[in-house]
Amino acid sequence: MIFSKSVNNSFEYYTVQKGDNLYQISKKYNIPIDILSSINGLELNEYIYPEQKILVPKSGVMVYITKEGDTLNLVANELGIPKENILISVDTK
Repeated sequence: MIFSKSVNNSFEYYTVQKGDNLYQISKKYNIPIDILSSINGLELNEYIYPEQKILVPKSGVMVYITKEGDTLNLVANELGIPKENILISVDTK
């Protein structure tokens, strides 16, 4: 498994290797597979290709995918953190 340069303090790019799948990557980095697929704009059963770059949260980074109706206060309460600590949004569209 190969990482290239850092995206920011929260994410890194991971370069997919031959034989990789989202399930293996999610287990290796202790990331729920639905979060890993969502931040990369992928379906859960979608094929990933060698040399494809995907975002992987760095260790200790919490990721929350917002839902319709979410507010900053609701998300902060759900995560149990001050709203000032919600730092980054990732647009996969």
